[in-house]
Amino acid sequence: IQSLEKSIVKTGRAVIIDESPITCGFGSFVSSIIAEDFFSYLKSPVKIVARADVPVPFSQPLEEYVLPNEEKLINAIKKIAGGN
Repeated sequence: IQSLEKSIVKTGRAVIIDESPITCGFGSFVSSIIAEDFFSYLKSPVKIVARADVPVPFSQPLEEYVLPNEEKLINAIKKIAGGN
């Protein structure tokens, strides 16, 4: 929690990446801690990059679509940093 606090106080932003489902996943839990304890430091909403709320498909292209990846993470970071 201390390193989380230091990062949020320093940047005012948080991006969480997690391969579990976005609903009730670990990333959602961390987001709730941030909202409860560090909301006043945030300059933008917390962004969670996580697996879609569906079972992981067997098809490789569909699996890549539902799982978080580098491109989704970079887009989330740009979005909260004020870029497009």
